[in-house]
Amino acid sequence: MCVKKVVYRHRRLDDNSIFYIGIGNSKRPYCKHGRNTHWNRIIKKTDYKVEIVANDLSLEDACELEMFLISEYGKENLANMNDGGDGQFNPDELTRYKIGSANRGKKLKKDHRDKISKSNKGKKHNKKSLYTMSLNSGVSKWVVDLETGIFYHSLRYACNVNNIKYNAEHLRITRYNKNYRFKYLKEC
Repeated sequence: MCVKKVVYRHRRLDDNSIFYIGIGNSKRPYCKHGRNTHWNRIIKKTDYKVEIVANDLSLEDACELEMFLISEYGKENLANMNDGGDGQFNPDELTRYKIGSANRGKKLKKDHRDKISKSNKGKKHNKKSLYTMSLNSGVSKWVVDLETGIFYHSLRYACNVNNIKYNAEHLRITRYNKNYRFKYLKEC
């Protein structure tokens, strides 16, 4: 399925000049996060309005129009950092990992954590996202399945994959019950 793009521009309200040309989904023109320093400095000085130049464009057409508009207005007159048409619309796995690694471990403010928690209420994670989160947490201990010899990065994930109740297996291991299926590894 092809996601349609919009091309938009931001116009200063103090002198009525165009200061930014952009491309994105239907929400991006109104979004203030993820903007460069020059753009942020401009909006601290004045209000702006959003003007949609074109709707429902293919990615190729939207990129072409964005490049044309940036060249028409002149990059030196805009807050755009490049000539357009080369935005990061769907980064590959390595890029996503690098972005995540740069942000991992940063302490968020309490109000930000509360907002994230509120937005995630009632959502359930699939097995792949649970696996990724536990891998990235850095606190899980590796286990080995004594029946199959397969290694898992955490007991919770191993129990999930094998349809075993985590709490019961955890108690078997920690109380040294003879019937446990998994064993924690000392170092990995």
